[in-house]
Amino acid sequence: MRKRIDLMEQKFGKLTVVAYYGPNKSGNSLWECLCDCGKFTVVESYLLRTGATQSCGCKVSERMAARNYRHGMFGSRIYEIWRKMRRRCHSRSDRAYQRYGGRGINICKEWDNLENGFHNFHNWAMNNGYADNLSIDRIDNDGNYEPSNCRWVDAKTQCNNRSSNHKVDYRGETLTITQLANKIGIKPTNMWSFLSRNGWNSELAVKAAKGGDNNDRNVK
Repeated sequence: MRKRIDLMEQKFGKLTVVAYYGPNKSGNSLWECLCDCGKFTVVESYLLRTGATQSCGCKVSERMAARNYRHGMFGSRIYEIWRKMRRRCHSRSDRAYQRYGGRGINICKEWDNLENGFHNFHNWAMNNGYADNLSIDRIDNDGNYEPSNCRWVDAKTQCNNRSSNHKVDYRGETLTITQLANKIGIKPTNMWSFLSRNGWNSELAVKAAKGGDNNDRNVK
């Protein structure tokens, strides 16, 4: 049995540890904490020691309120898309976590930071085809949420965009769309276009991409 690190009466951010609560199902120590705002909360030991949890939630709420006041889009559809994207990549309690954060899917720093991440994401969305009837979609289903790997699509396109559709055979290698795009020096979005135009024949798609189609080729 692992040795418990005593955190009694220590302070972590706005939280002061007041009692040992017991182990969780995984055997990790839980501690009851009193927040500076007056509320009690129970937190796992490693979340306290790593600084991942520093309040009962009021600190996050305060920061969110300040950001929402600045951009005025709290509750809007685009804001909810951004919020839910972050939850499924970061929150183990989210039911979709295992299909995203649980298998290593991350969000680029430009979109993920709490200070101006939503602002950056919103600007990208407005300049890259966002509409109220479209959803965000990762071109390479094994890739991260980032500008070069995301687009806005309708429900039918997103339904067809599954992990099994994201790998192609090219000269003896099985590659994701992003890997193939990087191999020949174009953006994944453009590689997707060449593949779809050429019946997902990777040889034909690469040949077309290298042929210098100025409408689609956009070397990184």
